[in-house]
Amino acid sequence: MDSIAAEIGAIIIVLDVYLAMGWKGKGSLIIEIGSNEVFSWIENKRLRPWMLQSIFKDIKNRMDKVECLRHGAEYIMSDVVEFLLKSWLAVSV
Repeated sequence: MDSIAAEIGAIIIVLDVYLAMGWKGKGSLIIEIGSNEVFSWIENKRLRPWMLQSIFKDIKNRMDKVECLRHGAEYIMSDVVEFLLKSWLAVSV
């Protein structure tokens, strides 16, 4: 659970830094998500644990400030800003 908390915290920090530095509209933002679980929580709010609902609401508010627009399985941002969510699948042999 600590790794999931760290990943969620990192997403919040990245969005905050991006906005605070005034980079909106000046470059691309790519956030890679390594946890299938966190990725699914971002994609589908019904899958989120109830204890984390407020945290994901905060993430969505930050994403709205960066002007994320959902398009299929990806998020597209205005002002030439791209938000890419990737989920790495663990392959067991």
